[in-house]
Amino acid sequence: IDDHKGIFATFRAFRHEEENPDKSARHALGHEIVKLLTVHTSVEDSLLYPLVRRRLKDGEKIADRSIAEHTQIEQCLSELDNIQPQSPLFPEKLYAVMQLVDKHVDDEEHSVLPALKQALSPAESVALGTAMEQYSKVVPHHPPALQTASVSAKETKATLAKTTADPPSLNRAVDARK
Repeated sequence: IDDHKGIFATFRAFRHEEENPDKSARHALGHEIVKLLTVHTSVEDSLLYPLVRRRLKDGEKIADRSIAEHTQIEQCLSELDNIQPQSPLFPEKLYAVMQLVDKHVDDEEHSVLPALKQALSPAESVALGTAMEQYSKVVPHHPPALQTASVSAKETKATLAKTTADPPSLNRAVDARK
């Protein structure tokens, strides 16, 4: 959950820089968001969701759905990582990515994580948190190349087209996560 808060705080900072004529801070924040999300999805896919599979009722289904959402997010991040932050496409794609993330995080924080917390002992919860923190230091900080992602660029574009990048509603959702 702390990772989620950090990601949304960085996105709020990115939004705050929209009016700043010096785009260097926005450039750095955009790439920081890509890095944070890339690390986060990799850590969860490697450590959290295998545990969800083993310990939760319907764990296979939950993990498969969440990993598929991560794959969509990673595909979008890969595309975003190749767009110059000064391009008008950059904030549009970033808003679309953050909408996918917001939906995913909402499900994770209100459903998956509470169920997993009940299924684990306090010692297991601490061990999982420690392992996730350590693993986040060694995973790649850039999204996988487009050609290696398991979701095609065509599918991602279709997803992004369906995801209405409505900054006001996304802004409300992000601000609510403070």
